[in-house]
Formats: sequence, C-alpha cells, structure tokens
Amino acid sequence: VNAACVAAAKPLISGAAIRLEGQLSVFDPRRADSPCYHCLYGHGSDAELTCSEAGVVGPLVGLVGSLQALEALKLLAGFGEPLVGRLL
Repeated sequence: VNAACVAAAKPLISGAAIRLEGQLSVFDPRRADSPCYHCLYGHGSDAELTCSEAGVVGPLVGLVGSLQALEALKLLAGFGEPLVGRLL
C-alpha cells in the first residue's frame, strides 16, 4: 500500500494495535517533512508476536480506527495539523 501511495502522491494513514497498545501516523509524500512507511519500517518486521498469539483488546481497535478517520478528515478538509512526521 505504501508503494502505491508514494507513486500516486497520496497520503497513507497508518494505524496498528496489539495487546493494549496502539499507534497511528500519517505518511504524506506531498510534504517534504514526511517520511514514508518504508522509511520507518523497511521491508517488513521480524515481529515477535502476532495478534493471534498476543491478542488485542477490542475497544483499542475501535479507538485507533476512529483516530484514523479523524486524520482523514483533517487531510480532506484541510483543518488542524495531521500527524505527518509524528507517531501517536
């Protein structure tokens, strides 16, 4: 997905959740101050645990998804400061 976003110059709103932890970031190739997903994570990870092994708390997934939707609204409407170059 990252390669397609970079090629099309479209933002990628990335969210992840495992156990009780979540993360969110916006990768926007249109902005000079934004790394891409590959810049941060490379070709893949040697994840120690998978969701099926570690589990994930259901409400956390909803929270991360809601925050992703908020970031999309920020980008579409052009208000607020999206999480470009930052990790929440």
